[in-house]
Amino acid sequence: MLNGDPVKFTSQEMNNSSFDETLGLNAVEIVGADGLVKNPATEAKQDPIASYKGAGMDTAANPYYFGYLDIDGNWYIKKLDTTSGTTYVKGASSYATNWTNRASLTYGEFNDIF
Repeated sequence: MLNGDPVKFTSQEMNNSSFDETLGLNAVEIVGADGLVKNPATEAKQDPIASYKGAGMDTAANPYYFGYLDIDGNWYIKKLDTTSGTTYVKGASSYATNWTNRASLTYGEFNDIF
C-alpha cells in the first residue's frame, strides 16, 4: 500500500523492474511468509546430510554400515540391509562409541531420523 491505496503493477512493469541488464535475464527473489528474502541454497532443511563426511565403513557382511561425521561432531550411521533396506541412526556426540556399538543401536527411516 502506498498512502493508503493499494499499489498495483502490470506484468510488464514487474518484468521491466526485475530485468538484470548485466546478466540479460529477470532477477527473482524468494520471499517467505515473514517478508524476508530466502536463499534456498542456504536454508537449513535444504539437505540435512550435506555437511557430513564419511567416517567409517563396515562392508564385511550384511547388513552393511556407513558412518558419517560433520565438523561439529554430529554423526549418523546408515545401515544397509540387503533384505529389509536402508535405515539410519544419528547423534550429537560420542561417534566412536556409537560406531563400535552400531549393531545394537536403534535405527529408523530417514524421514523419522532427519
